[in-house]
Amino acid sequence: MILRTSGGGWQFILAIIGWLAFCDAKAAIKDVPFLQDVSIKFQNAGTVSNTTLRRLEFDRNGVAYVLTDRGVARTFDNTLALDRSFRPLTGLVARDIALGGGELFYLFDDRWLSNGDSGKPLGHLPKGIFTTLAVADHGSVLLAGPGKLTLFRNGTLTEFTSPVGTAPIKLFACGWDFFVLTDDEILRV
Repeated sequence: MILRTSGGGWQFILAIIGWLAFCDAKAAIKDVPFLQDVSIKFQNAGTVSNTTLRRLEFDRNGVAYVLTDRGVARTFDNTLALDRSFRPLTGLVARDIALGGGELFYLFDDRWLSNGDSGKPLGHLPKGIFTTLAVADHGSVLLAGPGKLTLFRNGTLTEFTSPVGTAPIKLFACGWDFFVLTDDEILRV
């Protein structure tokens, strides 16, 4: 079938086609670039390959620190490697790490410390007793080990009766308060 129109008919058909194209373009959603969540896998440096990752903490600068069975590692761009930036700690394997006031604290066999001010604050402990710590904003440190719960404040260790449970207790700090999580209760210290 052939459409025959007079001279003004073509103009009318072109006007309708133009109007339809304009309406269609206006109704379409404009394609604009946007940020999209993606997963970034960190590459493990040779020193942390085949290690057990135990805990993840972020300091006030957003640096990720990871407690491993070989020591404390941190991220360098997209690579996870053992942290050797604080030389006195090189070669030592931390038992636990925690944040306090935005600074990273380490628990070793015989002491806890922060690398925020060149190894200060620092507290000396009986060797091999404590396995986990939490740090409050005022600088007090709560420590726990099998059958032990101790508060380190102003250079003094104060021992508490440790909660009884089958699972190891977990310590948390929020502001100036400490909390202990057992397998069946939450305690405020």
